[in-house]
Parts: sequence; structure tokens; C-alpha cells
Amino acid sequence: SAIEPLNETLEADIADELAIDDVSVEPLSASGDTLVVDANGEGQYTSISSAVSAATGGETILVKNGEYSESNTITIKESVNIIGESQDGVKITGPANSLFKGTTDKAIDVTFNKLTILNTGSGSNPALIFTYSAHNINVINCTFDNCGSKFGTIQFGHPGTGLIDDCKILN
Repeated sequence: SAIEPLNETLEADIADELAIDDVSVEPLSASGDTLVVDANGEGQYTSISSAVSAATGGETILVKNGEYSESNTITIKESVNIIGESQDGVKITGPANSLFKGTTDKAIDVTFNKLTILNTGSGSNPALIFTYSAHNINVINCTFDNCGSKFGTIQFGHPGTGLIDDCKILN
């Protein structure tokens, strides 16, 4: 039949193109990857801070339902999306100062979605503080409970954008 010679030609061409010498061993970019945080050890990370530290830019950090106690401020230096499995199921407590902050001089894009942040921020330290460079910050479907400071619960500064949508700020 006419298909058989065509198949033989395609198989030969594919075999020639897939020589092992053509395989690249360059590291792949992490941009767009999903890093999974699970307090029970079922993900790649058990703390949010360790996943944020591993991010190289563009990742989504999926936080599974559970309670997370972060002992230090989580400094975000790269663009990331921190997304909870469910708003009421992901509960994060942190230090008496800010839980999340951006301290890089380059513009970063950060999205927080479906998280509950508890008992963090005090004095002049809001729960979220992004006051360097032109950061673009989205805070969506989050609950902040007992997270006040004299500058509020969330502080944005310098040029950039900030979107706060469908959030609860309690106590």
C-alpha cells in the first residue's frame, strides 16, 4: 500500500533526528512550575518559607490545607503565586513582625490567594509589607485575623499596583 513506504520514511527520519548526541543537558527554568507545600510532609516542602526560598521566579506555590507556623518573616525576592488549597483550610501564623515582605529593588509580581493569616504584625509591622520598587501585589480571597499594626494590616508603597479583593480583615 501507499502508506507503508511513508511509514518507513517517517520512522527513519525520526530515528535520525533523535540521536542521543542531540539531547541537551542544560537545566530547565523553574518559571511556571508548581511547588507543593504540605504540613503533613506529602509535598515537596513542609514550610511556606522553604518553598519561597527555592523559587527562582514565576512559580506557583500551592499550600495544602493545614496549619503552618512560620518562625521568621518570609522575604519574597522573585515573582510567585502563593495559592492556598482553601481559604479556611490554610492557616498561617508567624512572627510578631511582618509575615511576608518584599525587599528587592527589582519589580516583582506576587499573588496571595485563599490563605488565612493569623496573629502576625504589630507595632509598625503589617502582616504584608511591600514598600520597595514597583511591586505588583494581588491579595484575593484571604482572611487576616488579629494582624494589625499602626500602619494597618497590609502596606504597599512606591509605584506599582495593589489589588485587594474579597478579603476579610478581622480584629
